[in-house]
Amino acid sequence: MTAFTDDHGLVEEIANDLAQFRQPRQLSASLPDIWIAKSLLQKAIRRNDIAQALRATMFAIKLDGKSFWRRLPIIAWEDVGLADIGLCDAVIALARSKRLRAKLGGEWPVASYLVTRLCSAPKDRSADDLLTVIEHDQDLQSERDRLAFAAPDHRQKLLQDTNFPTNQRAIALHYAMGTAKLTSNHLHLKPADSDPLSTLNSIAGCSPELVKSCAEAVKRTQMILPALTALLWQEWNDQRSVDQRSSDDFGHDYEIASIPRYAFDGNTRSGRKYLYWLSSVDEDLSGYLKNAVPKSMSRQLLRKLYFRSKSSLCANREIWPTGHQIRNRADRIGFGLSVDTIAEGLEQLGIAMLRYPMSEEHL
Repeated sequence: MTAFTDDHGLVEEIANDLAQFRQPRQLSASLPDIWIAKSLLQKAIRRNDIAQALRATMFAIKLDGKSFWRRLPIIAWEDVGLADIGLCDAVIALARSKRLRAKLGGEWPVASYLVTRLCSAPKDRSADDLLTVIEHDQDLQSERDRLAFAAPDHRQKLLQDTNFPTNQRAIALHYAMGTAKLTSNHLHLKPADSDPLSTLNSIAGCSPELVKSCAEAVKRTQMILPALTALLWQEWNDQRSVDQRSSDDFGHDYEIASIPRYAFDGNTRSGRKYLYWLSSVDEDLSGYLKNAVPKSMSRQLLRKLYFRSKSSLCANREIWPTGHQIRNRADRIGFGLSVDTIAEGLEQLGIAMLRYPMSEEHL
């Protein structure tokens, strides 16, 4: 899909695509609850599992359509982002306008079209990984403190100069956009330096069209990710190669009560129940958690390890040097732990899940 299309051109392009799109039948989509549906939707999109993504879409639309249309733009900017900003624009445009969806055929035709496109799109999670790094990397604590109390002009200077490190510029951008509104649990609470358009226009290499697209996405999603996407744009554009894509190793996939195992993550009741049970029966995993963090933090760490090892995996992932570096760093930080300690946790969790796989008894 063409990036940075104006509203009229975007609608015309979507209408043409929909005219050629073979709309899937509205099949029965029984799922236990909306949380499983939301998890299944996002994980299936990441894995290009179109059938399961459409199953979750049908369930979510029937149960809570407003929630579905709020969630879909967040998924687009978390998991596709730089790889197809034009598609992210389309999701934003259609999610915000029920009238436009009706004009283009209705809820199911539009939703199934967008979800199918998101599944097959190349994936890039570098903005989300960058957010993890700037919030959790202990090596950046001094920068988080310093830039929180720096003058707005200094933060703007960082945004305008690509010679400064990406992590440093990303922290400056988050503070410039305002952590009071685009909240962070790990950065100091600060108001925005100026309006989003002015801040995004300060970023080196950003075209007016990119700024407009990302500013609208920030407004609609209430997330910093579209702004971080704008920050990464120039590096991505300079470094990427269309042929450099790879799919993550998903390991052994299976179903539990007709639902893909990958849907039961740490944000679902069943997924949490399994992970907590696993940490109680596997002595090696239990010992690791006991030694790594205080008891009050062990479950949070467990959920993070599961996310990094399973839930964040993608098919057709864009491979580019800076994005690869950011992802590797994001996979290995958190909770003030060393890189080796996080790596040990990922290994222990993987072994434990092989020893005691999730089954229907954990539902």
